[in-house]
Amino acid sequence: MTEKRKKLCIALVVVFAVNILIISLVQYVDAASYKKGSTGSVVSQIQTLLKNQGFYSGAVDDGDAVIAAMSVVNRFSSFVMCVGLGIGQGFQPVASFNYQAKEYTRVKKGLVFTLGFGSCFVGVLAIFGIVFSNEIIYVFQKSDDVIKVGSFALKMASIGVMFMPISVSVNMLYQSIRKAFIASFLSLLRSGLTFIPVLLILVHYTGLTGIMIAQPIADIISSLICVPFVLYFLFKTPNTKEVVE
Repeated sequence: MTEKRKKLCIALVVVFAVNILIISLVQYVDAASYKKGSTGSVVSQIQTLLKNQGFYSGAVDDGDAVIAAMSVVNRFSSFVMCVGLGIGQGFQPVASFNYQAKEYTRVKKGLVFTLGFGSCFVGVLAIFGIVFSNEIIYVFQKSDDVIKVGSFALKMASIGVMFMPISVSVNMLYQSIRKAFIASFLSLLRSGLTFIPVLLILVHYTGLTGIMIAQPIADIISSLICVPFVLYFLFKTPNTKEVVE
């Protein structure tokens, strides 16, 4: 078996393991403890989580304001994330072409530029979301309850997306230079390997607030994990002149 196939198999095993973890998360909720007509904060949290993911379409116990607020927050976050993804995808062909041509210095400069430009551009949008959180929610929802919940959630989400350019740029880099295992690992961080444990812990200790802040905290942790991969590439990859010599 070639080295490339070995790395691909390892990546598939990692994806399979994450799927098992998600299934375990579903089984974490003991169905026998909740029967038809059950109420309480835990039930509301489960309803809110499932409705945000599109698996539940009914009413949420005392959660209409939360659902309305999170809908606005998710749309704003998705808009900012699309900007970050666009910048990262623009870096991909540059990194791939120059790496194969052994122009490693250009790849390093491109990575630094992408990290800097992406962080500045996304940071401006995120700061806008933090400063004008009430106004953004008010444009879509006029309810005071929705604005109160949505303002806090939008501020947290905006803080989280400020770190996204780091994880996106590094992930695009390792995809471009054909490091399949590392790229797969980095891509699983945000929505799986960090998000699921953070969600379980925060929901257990903080309830509904944990659902609102789980993704931003997962974004921050994912970006911090990506930092060593950035430093490793910048300092361990030889410069173009050194390769020529």
